[in-house]
Amino acid sequence: RARAMDGSGSCRFVAYDAPSLSLFDSSSFDAVISLLVLQHIPSPDSKVRLIEEFVRVLRPGGLLVFQLPRHIPLLHRVQPRPRLYGVLRSAGFDSATLYNRLHLHPIRMTSLPRSSVEALIEGAGGRILDVREQTIPGGVVSCDYVATRDT
Repeated sequence: RARAMDGSGSCRFVAYDAPSLSLFDSSSFDAVISLLVLQHIPSPDSKVRLIEEFVRVLRPGGLLVFQLPRHIPLLHRVQPRPRLYGVLRSAGFDSATLYNRLHLHPIRMTSLPRSSVEALIEGAGGRILDVREQTIPGGVVSCDYVATRDT
């Protein structure tokens, strides 16, 4: 779908995996949306940098929406499935078999405290409009952040 829309004049899609958004100018986006992504970036420093970058690239009056857990219970932090995936891959098991037949995956989930995220947004020049928390099965507490940039 992204390829079909790319070049339509209304959207441009870019695959980009750097820990910053330096490819993009400041104040160049009307909206920045990130759902179910930041929680899978293992480095807290990379998460921090990306949240700061979200605010930097947002135009004044633009809308920033992203989701990130604020708490992951100990049982989920241990994350046996990704650990077992890593052990079996190291032992030579095929990734497709591990994923499709054993339902194992390498993706770990991480979090940042809500107070830290709010401070990051405000420190980068953003203003928080709303934060909604929900506890999902297993006790993970996830936050949906909505923010803007005034100047």
